[in-house]
Amino acid sequence: MRGQIATGRYVNPRSPRVTSISAVSYDGLIAAHLTRKTFNGRRFKRFLRNEIAPQLQPYNGVNDRSVVVMGRCWL
Repeated sequence: MRGQIATGRYVNPRSPRVTSISAVSYDGLIAAHLTRKTFNGRRFKRFLRNEIAPQLQPYNGVNDRSVVVMGRCWL
């Protein structure tokens, strides 16, 4: 807001990091994972392979769990 003093809390960069990832369908939550480590490419592939891929169905234009849409969100 223009003209107002910024206020907030200082976040200690040495505080524990928690990274989360989840998968959601029309029916609700499919899978979720929390880790105190950085979520790198290797962990992401493992999450896809072990948590999401077993729940997918073959694509035929009808199955509601046959397409994966990925997005990146920075808050």
